[in-house]
Amino acid sequence: VADMFFVGRNTLMKNRNIATYFRTCSYGKVNLYPSNVKILGPVQVPCNGTLNAPHSFGSGSAFSTNDCFADNLFKWHAWLDSWASENYGVNADDYHHRILILPSNVTFNIPGCGGFLSASMVGKWTRFTAANAWGTSMMWWDGLDFGDLETVLHEFGHAYGMAHANIPGGCLYIDQCDWTCAMGLKGRQSIRCFNAPHNWQIGWGNSV
Repeated sequence: VADMFFVGRNTLMKNRNIATYFRTCSYGKVNLYPSNVKILGPVQVPCNGTLNAPHSFGSGSAFSTNDCFADNLFKWHAWLDSWASENYGVNADDYHHRILILPSNVTFNIPGCGGFLSASMVGKWTRFTAANAWGTSMMWWDGLDFGDLETVLHEFGHAYGMAHANIPGGCLYIDQCDWTCAMGLKGRQSIRCFNAPHNWQIGWGNSV
């Protein structure tokens, strides 16, 4: 994971890493450093468990990793937040993004997951701390797709409120038909930045 963020020896496109990718696509506005990226695990989330109180789930504290129904996906993150706090003294709310890397093919084999390679919240939770005035988002990443840098940029785009990149009239891929943008259908051009409208939306476009 650290290699994927900062080196790139083992990424799908060799010698490319997330830090350089984000710095390039943001025209130098985003810089990732090892000091502000926390990598924890691996850890086994219980098949069935109970979240520590307090929590924000109206469905109660019980959760399961046997399916993706209801709010189980979010509760996996919540359980890991408590685990990180208890074992490492880490407050997950201090970080803008949380990436849960799952075992390979797990979303194709667990009921209710629908076989996704990656997924993210659209927008953020407004849970602020002294270290984080932006909020926090959640991402789920099937290990089958691990190492694809474009996946991270795509899902972070959703966290920043972006929809998929489309073209007038659409195409066979419904709403991801602008293949020049990382918010389009992934895998069409291997590694892309955001298109001009999305760059403007996120504030990464150059000032004129």
